[in-house]
Amino acid sequence: MKYWGLLLAKIVAIAGFAWGTNWLIHEFYRVPVETLLPGSKPETHFFATMLWAHAIAGLCWAAMVDQRYRCRTCATRLRMPVATGSWGRATLFGRPKMEYICPYGHGTMNISQLQLTGRETPEWDRHGDMWKELESIGSSRD
Repeated sequence: MKYWGLLLAKIVAIAGFAWGTNWLIHEFYRVPVETLLPGSKPETHFFATMLWAHAIAGLCWAAMVDQRYRCRTCATRLRMPVATGSWGRATLFGRPKMEYICPYGHGTMNISQLQLTGRETPEWDRHGDMWKELESIGSSRD
């Protein structure tokens, strides 16, 4: 639930920033009727709006990329990337992947480095309670 809540918070923050900057652009770069006459220059409003649109698109892209590399349970950034697989046997077995892990042990995410059939979604492998598993290994040795 934290994962989707963080995404919603990012969207609300970007929408608030977009609304505020749009208001500022239209407040300070107002296009008066006189600019429609020959020889006038309404380009500043156009370029400011164009820059604004590109900035908002960049913020949305950055939010989606950031969200992709977050844990699906606790929404923390995934860490410790490990390269698995081999480029030498990429077509049949052992396709190269980058594996990220949640620092709290909630799961791992495998992102394929070789995408033969188009864009593939990352594989999220949820782990059970890893601390119970580690305790059971330690208690069996006693």
